[in-house]
Amino acid sequence: MKKLAITAFAMAVSSSAFAANLVWNNQVLSFNDPVFDRVDESGSIDFSGLEVNYHSFDFYVTQSGTYDIEMAIRASNSSADTYLLLYTPSFDSSDATVNFLAGNDDSSAALNVLSGSYFSGNAGRSTLTGIALNANTQYIVVATTFDFSATLFDDLTYDLGIGNGQGDVIAGAPVPEPASLLVLGGIALAAARRKRK
Repeated sequence: MKKLAITAFAMAVSSSAFAANLVWNNQVLSFNDPVFDRVDESGSIDFSGLEVNYHSFDFYVTQSGTYDIEMAIRASNSSADTYLLLYTPSFDSSDATVNFLAGNDDSSAALNVLSGSYFSGNAGRSTLTGIALNANTQYIVVATTFDFSATLFDDLTYDLGIGNGQGDVIAGAPVPEPASLLVLGGIALAAARRKRK
């Protein structure tokens, strides 16, 4: 029994100590990417950020807790100005105020997920530090800029990282829980029976 308890404790420690971060390296934001009217850190439309280019990334976490989301530009793009936004459960580029969760313009916070050679100025990084996320919930992080093109030039190369939390960070949509699958399976089975009659 004592050996079993020690093994269980070791597994719990290793699973939290080695939770998987998610990092997208060398992303290039350019004028060819889609545009939207950016919101500010409060979730209101920001008239400094109309028709800015953006990238969006879907993800979820396997355990509820606090996580860090970080965007940082490479040193070669030292004049660019990042902006980071978070949405749940969906992102609508035609109205960025809908489903807004959090945002950050410039940050002096240390990078806990990303590691690399980044521009050291506050305008070159945006962070959401210690943000509460729920397990198996769809989130969308939007990587963009402060304004249209004046600081973007031809392209902006950046890294985006999510992690430093209690669970794994997974790209894409969450997998339904077994109970949800049973309900969906029951609905499908009932529909199939009705169709046969």
